Amino acid sequence: MFFPSTQSWWARLNLIAVHEMGDNALGRTVDVMFGSGLCHFVPNNMVGSCQLDEEVVLAKSEKYGWTTIKSRVEFDQLHSSAAKYALHQMCLAIEIHRNPTDGPSLAKMAEKALELNIHATTSKAIERGFSLMIEGSRIDMTAHSNDAAHYHDIMAYQDTIAHVKKYVDETRIHL
Repeated sequence: MFFPSTQSWWARLNLIAVHEMGDNALGRTVDVMFGSGLCHFVPNNMVGSCQLDEEVVLAKSEKYGWTTIKSRVEFDQLHSSAAKYALHQMCLAIEIHRNPTDGPSLAKMAEKALELNIHATTSKAIERGFSLMIEGSRIDMTAHSNDAAHYHDIMAYQDTIAHVKKYVDETRIHL
């Protein structure tokens, strides 16, 4: 299963955040996840929260074994096999607006996910492999509104796929 949460409407982001932690019927189904909006994981009494209540979703993260990182520096230093990345207060920035010192590119996130998953699967007694799903940041939102920024997200996605193909070829892993 690739999706940590399935909802009938994408705007149920607060419930999706709870499911992403693993608090759902299937439990935790994802080992590495980058790009979720931090505002959906903190209670409504904190500055920058998008929550409608005082539920502290981040508190659940430890129960499910997640490491939460909130900065580009923490992202660059991440070396564990289970990570929850929640850098931006909302969704990741549209590529044309992304500040590289604040947030990694989609290609960098894909590379980090590959590294973490390779480490997790090769450090086990038996190789179990892994699946990788990569989704552009706001690519469909910009497409629906015919926003010219859509082009930059498409190009970032194409660059990411080329980067992943090169990484796979160079490391000889099988996805």
